[in-house]
Amino acid sequence: MLRADDWFTIALILLPTIVALYDVLANDTEVWAASNQSQSLWAAVVVLVPVFGPALYYVIARRRLNID
Repeated sequence: MLRADDWFTIALILLPTIVALYDVLANDTEVWAASNQSQSLWAAVVVLVPVFGPALYYVIARRRLNID
């Protein structure tokens, strides 16, 4: 059985991952192509690298996308 602090830890990991994945998938492929980045690669990084994937996306990829 999961305790309350377990749910909090799971939420701390899943929430940024879900938000970052939504942001990756919400941008058009033309925006990704213009920034010379791979949308599918960043989606994989966000999903497969639990804590650091979303952080890397926002620090590295999001800056290069040139979206407002």
